Amino acid sequence: APCAPLWAHPTARRLLLHEHAWVRHAMGRAVGALLALLTAEQLVSEPLAPHGCLGGDGGGLVRIADAIAEQLHSSLLNEAAAQQALRSLLWIGLATRKEPSLAPQSREHERLLRGGGGGGEEGE
Repeated sequence: APCAPLWAHPTARRLLLHEHAWVRHAMGRAVGALLALLTAEQLVSEPLAPHGCLGGDGGGLVRIADAIAEQLHSSLLNEAAAQQALRSLLWIGLATRKEPSLAPQSREHERLLRGGGGGGEEGE
């Protein structure tokens, strides 16, 4: 898989949220470069899927998007890093719209979508 080396270790999220701005920016650029090389279809295709290009459980892309979104709240963020983060989030949003399996829903989210949310209901 072309992206397996980058995601082989669970450090991508930690690097995206590293305390040093240059580390965050470098990892953001790496993520952006990887996404630019891939399509949503490639992320769910047979050769990549077993290795979990962005996370073997199908939630890797969501975790990466979450970390990128957290970057936007940082006082360490510069304009170039913000632009890269937004490009990556846009790519991820479009990819998950095209291939919903890239963003599996949590049980809590599914429950809320079915109308069982809030209000302290214990019947489920």
